[in-house]
Amino acid sequence: MLPAAVLLLAACATPLSPDPISLDIAATGAAQPVTLRQVTDGDSLVVTLGDEDVEVRLLGVNAPEIDECHGAAARDALQALVSDADLSMQQGGDDHDQYGRLLRLLTAGDESVNAAMVRDGHAIAIHTDHPLRDDFLALDDTAFEEGRGMWAPDACGPPPPGGVHFGDAEPNPPGDDAAEPEREWVEIGNESGTDVAMGGWVLRDESSQHRYTFPAGFILPSGATVRVFSGCGEPAAGALWWCTGAVWSNGGDTAILQDEHGTVVDRDRLPAPS
Repeated sequence: MLPAAVLLLAACATPLSPDPISLDIAATGAAQPVTLRQVTDGDSLVVTLGDEDVEVRLLGVNAPEIDECHGAAARDALQALVSDADLSMQQGGDDHDQYGRLLRLLTAGDESVNAAMVRDGHAIAIHTDHPLRDDFLALDDTAFEEGRGMWAPDACGPPPPGGVHFGDAEPNPPGDDAAEPEREWVEIGNESGTDVAMGGWVLRDESSQHRYTFPAGFILPSGATVRVFSGCGEPAAGALWWCTGAVWSNGGDTAILQDEHGTVVDRDRLPAPS
């Protein structure tokens, strides 16, 4: 594994006008100058490299899809970071994603674009293995704690009720959780002091693939908990069944609970097994 690069985290103290985040480019390989062609969304863009236009996916981060809460705002934030800037990119891990896009660390002037998107709450830091992962996760934690960007309590509608939060979790049960996803679960509790209607709320992981929508009419009583199992099972009090395959990555993941407008209600780190 390449040595960890150094991020300047002083920016986290100033949500409205943070300082640029720099990284040690020597630690992540040779930089290639590129020219912006088009910003696609909050974590992907098209650049010219040499004589060729290539699609680039920002390494180590995941922004909301355009049609999701904060998706358009994330795209606009990336546009503002990279427009009229001297851009360069570096490989910091896998070369391509599953769609054939180059996975890269992108720099605009002296600023790490990937890190800035996380710092400002426009993208989630994901658990992909790369030299800056721990730094990105730390920036993500600060953005969440300070309610920046997508983490704001009114990001896409009125603030959701307080007191609904993640509890216990079993993201990596013993055995093959891919073969037995019904043994994998996360728990959500209600300490708001009132019953909460959760129909249309969404439970998701840090990727863009896994989404569970709570059934219409579902109510979580005050003081109660519900476990959402990844697999299928029989109806039971306190249990909901996603009825999909294994969801939570054993290399570490992030559970995110959103209300019916897409605003984040709570977030929980699901660490890799020790």
